[in-house]
Formats: sequence, C-alpha cells, structure tokens
Amino acid sequence: MRALFIALILASVPAFAQGNWRLTTETDAMTDKVKRSATTVNEQGHELRVYRGPGDAAWVLFSLGKSSFDTLSPKQAPMFRVDKHKPNDLDGARKLTAARLGLDLYHWEPRWINFSIWHGREAEGRSETLEQFMSGQSVVFRYYLGTGGYKETSFSLEGAAPVIAEALGISEQLKS
Repeated sequence: MRALFIALILASVPAFAQGNWRLTTETDAMTDKVKRSATTVNEQGHELRVYRGPGDAAWVLFSLGKSSFDTLSPKQAPMFRVDKHKPNDLDGARKLTAARLGLDLYHWEPRWINFSIWHGREAEGRSETLEQFMSGQSVVFRYYLGTGGYKETSFSLEGAAPVIAEALGISEQLKS
C-alpha cells in the first residue's frame, strides 16, 4: 500500500516546468497508460490543463479552484479569449454534444468543464485555437455561474508552448 502511494505521488510529479506551466504525468492504474498534460494554476486557484483525450484529440480542462464556492452553469458554457483574438464561445460545442449527434466536444460538471480544441492529427494541420494557446500571452475565461451571472479569470500563457508541445507529443514550431 505504501509503495502504491509513493508511486502515485511520483507519477504526478512535474517532469519539467516553463513559466507557470508544468508537465505532469499520470499512469492509469488499470492500463498502465501514461497520460501527459500541460497544467497551470492562476492566482485564484483555478486550473487550466491541455492534454490528449478521447480519440487522441487535444482537450482543455478548465476547473474552479478548491477554495471557490462557485459552480459552473449547466445551461451556458464559458467563453474564452486569447490575447485580442476573436472570443471562443463554447456554448455551440455544449449544444452539439447535448444534441447527441455523435459529436463529443464538451463535458460539464459543476466544478469543471472539458472541451476539445484540436482533432489531434498533426498531418492534417493544427487548429487556430491550439496555435493561439501556444503563441499567446494570456487567456481570459468568462464563466457563467449556476446561480446566475458570470465571473472572469485569466491565465498566463507565458512558457505554455514547449509544455503543451511535450504534453501533446507535437513540435513546438507553430504551423501558421
């Protein structure tokens, strides 16, 4: 039991860090598959994580900090904006996933959301959103509360590119 506990701690230790971003690895206890993610936590304790998810697509996890009493609205998805680029409204992805059309783009829980940002096939090119996460300075999230209204929080993207590239197993070189 003690050895398992130590192994779990070591498995989640960052492999390297760049700015506020760090590479974390976790090993699935049933399959032994190693999962890598690029992770940052902002001043409010909210977390942003980029990783390979279902179908090897690139996904982002946005989760509220442990000290926050807020919950995310199940009826309206967050929006985010990298630097001064066009805002990304995740409500379309939420609606497409909810319509059960075979599209798996968005997952909601009261304290976190997951959303897909890239199909994951390097030979077919990268998404604009992935490129922005890797080249931007900051990203702002506007999240809607389960009780009504909204709040905003931001994350620095300084140092994100090499860590995201390592987590996704892609080149750090941008394709744009």
